[in-house]
Amino acid sequence: MNDNINTEQKNMEFDHLGIQRANLFKLKLSRFSETKNSNILLEILRNILNFILFFPRMIIRTRRKNYINNYYDTHSSDIEKLLKIVTDEASKEVIKTQIDFIRNYDYSGHYNYLKKSGLLSKHISILDKNEYFPNGVIKLTESEKFVDGGGFNGDTVREFVKRTNNKFAHIFSFEPDSKNYSDLLAEVKNLHLTPNQITCYPKGLYSKNKTVSFSQKGIGSSISEGGTEIVEVVSLDSFLRESEINGITYIKLDVEGSELEALKGMQNIIIKNKPKLAICVYHQMKDFWEIPYFIESLDLDYKIYFRQHCLGRTDTICYAV
Repeated sequence: MNDNINTEQKNMEFDHLGIQRANLFKLKLSRFSETKNSNILLEILRNILNFILFFPRMIIRTRRKNYINNYYDTHSSDIEKLLKIVTDEASKEVIKTQIDFIRNYDYSGHYNYLKKSGLLSKHISILDKNEYFPNGVIKLTESEKFVDGGGFNGDTVREFVKRTNNKFAHIFSFEPDSKNYSDLLAEVKNLHLTPNQITCYPKGLYSKNKTVSFSQKGIGSSISEGGTEIVEVVSLDSFLRESEINGITYIKLDVEGSELEALKGMQNIIIKNKPKLAICVYHQMKDFWEIPYFIESLDLDYKIYFRQHCLGRTDTICYAV
């Protein structure tokens, strides 16, 4: 596979979908121009700024769309292979629908685009509201040992506790963002969970143990060369004790584009326990196929499912059971 579609990539900054994003239009003026304000003067300024930025924005968006379409065209064989390895028709529909959305999105807002393009009902039809716990895919028992990679503010822990009726073996939750980690601990306290039930770590999951630059953005915090914080990331294989590794039954990863690296750092645990997997695949375009390929490469006879958990291009999750 060849990811070097655009020779200018080395000189540009890319977002988590690999889309070209010029630094010029990260100016606060652009943000200001998109806010609503009843003040007449500010409204006039907003309109002027929108007019000034209209054509540069169109150029940037056109270049993004061209890059995306070239990328998917180049990887058409990977998409075809992916469609063959997923288990059910619902997964195939999610893959085709989401790729079509990403290729054709016009930047008018996810809901607005779906509505005016006549695709809203189609996207609603593939929507599964049971994120990380889709019916017919993930089945929980009273002996679950759960790894929560990307603990955020404890939202997944809360749902896990609810769905297990507070009957499970243990939770290991990893969250490197300091603000999110504080919220996670507060939610653990609110749920009245004990140290025997949950262990939280202010660390990220990766393929090796090291420190990395980190950008703190709350829900979108991620490893970033331009990040202003330094956090510790660990390989789950080397970090957990043998007694903790034994019997892990379910691993969830939502780590803002580092999912594949995190999987590489826990492959021994996966091979030993064959846990259920829920891996986010929407942060990078290539994750749609590279993550299922990696899971397949472990030769554990996993069944692969894709489910969509929100309207738009985010919250696409690959499940392996």
